[in-house]
Amino acid sequence: MKNTLTLIIGLCILLSCTSRNDRSLKAESTYTIYSGGEIITMDETKQSATEAVVTQDETIVFVGTKSEAKKIYPNATSVDLANNVMVPGFVDNHLHMGLGAILLPLHWVTPEDWDLPNDRKIKATIGKEEFLKEVQLLTDQFSSSNEALQIFGYSQYFHGTIYKEDLDNISTTVPINIFHRSFHENIFNSAALDFYGYNRENMNDPQADFDKGIVLENFQQLDFLYQRWLPKFSINEWKSGIKQVNELLLKNGITTIHGPGAFLGATKEQIDATYELFSTASARSYFSYDVRPTFYEKGFDATLDYIAQNSERDNKHIIYQTDQIKLFIDGGMFGQQMMLSEPYLDGHEGEYITEPKVLYELWKPFWQNNIDVHIHVNGDQGVDDLLSIIERLQNDFPRASHRTVFEHFGVSRVEQSEKMAKLGIIASVNPYYNRALGEKFTKNGVGPESRSHYFSRSGTLAKNGIRFSLHSDFPMAPPSPLFLMWCAVNRLGVSGQTLGPEEKISPYQALKAVTIDAAYAIKQEANIGSIEVGKKADFTILEQNPLKIDPLSIKDIKVHSVVFDGKFYKNKNSR
Repeated sequence: MKNTLTLIIGLCILLSCTSRNDRSLKAESTYTIYSGGEIITMDETKQSATEAVVTQDETIVFVGTKSEAKKIYPNATSVDLANNVMVPGFVDNHLHMGLGAILLPLHWVTPEDWDLPNDRKIKATIGKEEFLKEVQLLTDQFSSSNEALQIFGYSQYFHGTIYKEDLDNISTTVPINIFHRSFHENIFNSAALDFYGYNRENMNDPQADFDKGIVLENFQQLDFLYQRWLPKFSINEWKSGIKQVNELLLKNGITTIHGPGAFLGATKEQIDATYELFSTASARSYFSYDVRPTFYEKGFDATLDYIAQNSERDNKHIIYQTDQIKLFIDGGMFGQQMMLSEPYLDGHEGEYITEPKVLYELWKPFWQNNIDVHIHVNGDQGVDDLLSIIERLQNDFPRASHRTVFEHFGVSRVEQSEKMAKLGIIASVNPYYNRALGEKFTKNGVGPESRSHYFSRSGTLAKNGIRFSLHSDFPMAPPSPLFLMWCAVNRLGVSGQTLGPEEKISPYQALKAVTIDAAYAIKQEANIGSIEVGKKADFTILEQNPLKIDPLSIKDIKVHSVVFDGKFYKNKNSR
């Protein structure tokens, strides 16, 4: 307790000094020395640990010994870390702020526990009967006459198969809209189909089924989400969701996120509210734009113009990246819509979001103009397709270097990583897939263990010298870098069984994957990701060192606070 109070007092002094509007203060008053605890720099070219760090406003200006820091900056404000551990500010380079805005205000009925803001403790619901009981209870409590009941978290592999008929048995008057746990599918009752203006004719698409009340993947995104749902979404709920995202970022020590897809489909009012509310957050967000709708409708040049227009509004909290975009190839993991090279056990097939032939033509002009791609891929057939596309692009339009990122990387084979290394591809991996789905999918759909216990290969990436990061894809996984590290280091399924032990990585590799290598994946390694002179003053302060404790305890480390752009933010949940 004494150490924690010391740190809090020191940081409060920092706040009072840096927030004063006194023009008489000398330049030295903007300097701050951090020392008195372990400091892990993640700077592999120099020292991986240091005694002291000095910042000037938003920038790191010194890394070295405490005595030298005090000698060079005698008038700097001192902050005693009180034996806590300072690491570079955590980076989650695939976290959807917009999805948080729309899903956090909804009702959650999920196959796993969740600890959400506003003291919401979600307990797991398993089985069809139990899931429908929860839907019935929420329907009975629903009183709005001009909205649909919105529920997030259904998964047929945990809740059984549910169609329109099952929801009609609950109500034919209350519109019920259920978001799949993957967020790549929706199920409606008849009243909800009417509410959103659907009929048999406008659902005449391979990825929609009027009789079953289902829309999925490309149709779900481009038709339902962007055209019918988001325009009706309450602005007050959107604001509530953004506030909750801000709270989660601070709680989990995240100072930078990357949102592939940006706010595609959001209204101007929703985007304006995000700029306003995120302006006080303890983090920044980079965005790469999902170019599909604009490209399909208006072409390449108009797409670049649109991205450039968005970037004109950039500020210290929200930055649009003009040299990176988001694309998709196959479907989601939780709904088993990824494209696999071997058949699913139950005979169903995955789904392409973008057919490979279409994807090549879509990708080509961006490749030719040195614009890099974050490409959503979950299945090993999808990986095969992407490797072929990139080989073709490189043959047709050679590039000396590129930074293509395979996002999620759910199901893969060892030899694919070898080919990725030769083609210069990197990966951003969701390690929660292995934890949440590895055992369940062994007997349900994916199987066998040689495939389903090897989701989210990180060890193979490391062995092939591929830089990779770990991400949450929130709300697909909890937005906790420490939990993601724990998943990748230990690879424990929900039963406690180790799944794919060869794919474990070390705690140090995992820490790299949520700091400097996560920054690399979004082309920000020169600004964030390690504690080096000239980089941004972003730090995460932990109560234990993840490199020195039992790896099984990494997820239990408490985030004490963060420093973002030189400003201190205390985590209200820490001691």
